[in-house]
Amino acid sequence: MGEWTLNSWQNYVLKQQPVYPDSAFLMNVLQTLSSFSGIVRIIEIEYLKTLLSQHSHFILQAGDCAETFDDCHSASTSARVRCLLRMRSILETEAKLSVLILARMAGQYAKPRSFPAESINGLLIPSYRGDLIHSFLPSASARIPDPKRLLLGYYFSKRTLCQIKSIFNSASPNYLLDQSPLMAHKFFTSHEALHLRYEQSMTRKDLQSNRYYNLGAHLVWLGERTRFLTSGHVEYLRGIENPLGIKIGPSCDITELEKIIQILNPQNQAGKLILILRLGIKECTNKLPHLLQRLKSYNVSWICDPMHGNTIKMKNEIKTRYVHTILQELIENINIFHKVKMPFSGIHLETACENVTECVGLDVSEKDLIKNYLSYCDPRLNPVQFKYLILGIVKHLGKSDQNAQRVCAMNKFQKQRLTL
Repeated sequence: MGEWTLNSWQNYVLKQQPVYPDSAFLMNVLQTLSSFSGIVRIIEIEYLKTLLSQHSHFILQAGDCAETFDDCHSASTSARVRCLLRMRSILETEAKLSVLILARMAGQYAKPRSFPAESINGLLIPSYRGDLIHSFLPSASARIPDPKRLLLGYYFSKRTLCQIKSIFNSASPNYLLDQSPLMAHKFFTSHEALHLRYEQSMTRKDLQSNRYYNLGAHLVWLGERTRFLTSGHVEYLRGIENPLGIKIGPSCDITELEKIIQILNPQNQAGKLILILRLGIKECTNKLPHLLQRLKSYNVSWICDPMHGNTIKMKNEIKTRYVHTILQELIENINIFHKVKMPFSGIHLETACENVTECVGLDVSEKDLIKNYLSYCDPRLNPVQFKYLILGIVKHLGKSDQNAQRVCAMNKFQKQRLTL
């Protein structure tokens, strides 16, 4: 591959990118964003890489499918954070795990879509692509990409992170002794690196190391729809130092995936890559063992996203997921990793802190879906369903040989603080 620059991604194939009517205004907004301070700090990103490199922490990556600007207030942020902390507490208490949270928060404002348009009340309009790009309101004019929303995305991401830190500050009277409250509590932010012009505007060069970091989140991931060799997203991501996720769906070509892994992590460094499996229950058993066998020599973490491969549409066009299917894929993943003697490193879930009725199971029937379906995009687990899944996998995680190593790591982590 050629020399990487901050905008070399523009010479590659671009998918899932919005088209703005006023390109001059867009450039002005991007220039303004590039002058702003980062949302996260380099020291936090490097600390996350250190934790991931140890392969001793169970990864809990969860949060909203698509964050909204309207939900960026202290009550909502507090509820989402505390929901994640409750689930971490269950894993640490019941499974004796050291848990690292990668929240889908403070930046998950852009969404890829399978189709460019959708029909609402008989009207065909552009598909909703996230608050970072346009409004959710069901009209053609509201769905026109607006550059001002990039500024709002930055503002609300930074505001959410400040709210998260204030939660930990109030809970930890000695927080000033730490480099960062987030780091002290092993709580980090993540989102899909989808809108490349925005991601570029969040990228800064560290003058000490001459390396580039995306300061919009601690970890960003490469989506299923943008994961191919000639992708502008792959080109952009290969130049930044952040730890990266790679979504892997059932149609993934393993040979191509292996080349992408080599591009994004040419030195095979520990802590750099997380492979996020979204195979679906129908494909998991057949494809996962072969995938693990082919890629076992690479220094990566493996986590399971059991939701995206199990999405279905009801007769009324409402998208949903069945909780029992989600749990089934999680258990199947754990069993396969145990069988091949490879570490199962975590889970990736789309969750809500409200009692939504978006996934079927436990307290939600198919008839209940219309009662409190609040997601702007994909269906999320409510807190009862979220807890059910966590409890459901605890006993299966306990069977893993690698679990004993994580227990030792947690005890060691509690006894001595890692320093940078």
